[in-house]
This record gives sequence, C-alpha cells and structure tokens, in this order.
Amino acid sequence: MRKKENVCFHHVGVRTRLLWKPPRVVVFSASLSGDLSEIGKRTLEIHHGADPEAGLLDKLLQLGEQIIKDGVTLFMCQRVIHPVLQQYLGEHGVVVVERLGIALLDPVITMTGAQAMATFHYPVPAEAYGQVNALQIQCFGSRKMLHLIPSGNPVVCTMVLCHRNETMLDELKLACEKAAHVLRLTLKEPYALLGGGCTETHLAAYIRHMSQKNMLDVSTALGCSPSDVLQGADAFCRSLEAVASALEHDGGDSLIDLTHGHRWTSASDEGMHNNTTRSCGCGLISDSTTLQWTHLNTRYPDFCPFPPTNSASQGCVLDSFLAKLNALNVAIEMSSLLLEVKYIIRDVN
Repeated sequence: MRKKENVCFHHVGVRTRLLWKPPRVVVFSASLSGDLSEIGKRTLEIHHGADPEAGLLDKLLQLGEQIIKDGVTLFMCQRVIHPVLQQYLGEHGVVVVERLGIALLDPVITMTGAQAMATFHYPVPAEAYGQVNALQIQCFGSRKMLHLIPSGNPVVCTMVLCHRNETMLDELKLACEKAAHVLRLTLKEPYALLGGGCTETHLAAYIRHMSQKNMLDVSTALGCSPSDVLQGADAFCRSLEAVASALEHDGGDSLIDLTHGHRWTSASDEGMHNNTTRSCGCGLISDSTTLQWTHLNTRYPDFCPFPPTNSASQGCVLDSFLAKLNALNVAIEMSSLLLEVKYIIRDVN
C-alpha cells in the first residue's frame, strides 16, 4: 500500500459540467485576484493613461484563453481567483477551485503531477500541466464537494466525508485522521498485535509468570526485596487487565483462559463454564470446549501462556504495534510522573 495521505475538498464552487476525457489540471500558487498589491516588486508594463487594474485583468483573461486552448478541465489556485476569470473559465467548461490553501497544495501537486505556477505573467509551459483519471462532484444538500480520482497508483488519494450534523462531521474527520495516522505507523513498522484486549491479558499473564520465575534475580538487580518485585509486577499487570476489561460495554464479565492467556467475555448470568460457542476477544481462538477460565483482575494459578497452534482466522482483530507501544509508553511515563510529584488529580465531575 502506497497511499499515505488523504485530500478532502469542502465547499467547492463548481460552475460547469464535467468532461469524459481524462481531465487536465493546472495549479497556481500565486494569487489571481488581480489586485495591484499582489504584484510585489514585479514590473507591470501598461500603456500611458491605461488603468493598471484593467491591465491586470487583461493578463488574467489572456491566461484564461491559453488554459481553454490547452484543454484544461480543472483550474486550481492556492489563493483567490478574480471573479471575472472564474466566470470566463466556467462558461468554457472549466472546473474552478480557489482558496486551496497551503496544506492541500503539496498533496494536490503529488497526486496530479502538476507544477505549481508562481506567476500568471508568462504562458503556462506544457510540462506544468497535471492530470487525473476523473472528476466527480458529490452533492450533499446545498454543498458541492469535488472528488479527484487519481491516475495510476499514486501516493495520495482523495476522500469525501459527509454528515448532516457539523459536530458529527468533525468527529468523523478526526476519526479518519487518527485511522490514517495509525495506518502510516503500521506501514512504517509493519507489525501487529492481537486486539480485543488479548494482548494486554496475555502480557499480564506472561509478566506474572516471569516475575515469579526470576524474582530473586530481579530483586537483586533492582536492590529491593522479592515481595516488592511481586507487588510492582502485580500492580502493572492489574493495570493491563483493567485496560482489557474496559473493552466490555455490555455489562458482561471479562475472563482469561488458563492455557493461552487470552481475553474472553461472558454475559453476567451466563456463568464461566458455558463457553461452547464463544471465541476470544481477538478471534484467534474459537475452540473453547477444553479450556478453563478465571475472572480478570483476580488471583489465578501461575502459568506460562503459550500461543495457539492454529493460524489467525480471517476475522482476527489486530492492533497497530507502534500505536499500542506508544500508548504503553505514555501510560508508564505518566505513572512515573505521578509517583515523583506525589499528587493525584481526581476528576470530581
């Protein structure tokens, strides 16, 4: 998978129909508002007595004539486009997008292959044009959104998000951004952990086993008593099991099997031993007829959990390794900070 970033256009002002041929794209990073203040130190040659603003508008319309002659379908600008130029391009079947913004400029350039034009005082060279496979206009109520379909196998793609409620739309956008961030982490470090609370449950059982097995060596290395080692390990394991138990939202019980160390759930009135049709939290283990369980966050016999012999099923739930590791690191750093400060902040609301 090479797609690494999403581009979403909102409130696109579209004035024209779409063409069936692969759209040609031009992108401007310079302002096309026609204001004299946008020229900067550039020299503008005009005839004596002529209106400078009219001269700028003539330049913009000459640019529009070239754009139409070169068969451009999509005209995009990082900043503002003069309304006369917008109307002129729209009347000739060109889709106009202004106020693109600096955040979307680079993804658009990467996706279309266009070169950002920094001035409109010179003709656009042929190599500066880009291309996409297709354009789609998605209408949601009074809003029109532009969906770009890239050509080939690009590293950037567009995605249109919509919702009737603005608050829910913001939450949806945030969720997609988080999902894209986790995907990038996974592509950077292509490892995955078992989801559904099974990683935390298995890790807690393994740490308890190793702390019992190496209690004397660890206590000597840390300069503390064996009971301190066991107490610290138990506190950490209870925290891991609390995270796993927090995934149960239906009022059921969270269990751990005493063979593989995975997390299981059961209804509060079901009982621990009625597990013939259940699978573990991650879905990796489904044969529960020969297993024994006990409740999480309770004392259970010391054992060394081993992974199941069968491979992951098609419905196995996985978590990002780096995302899970970062979360554990943040939790440990926060706990260490609280121990050093010796103050606890409690939310009374």
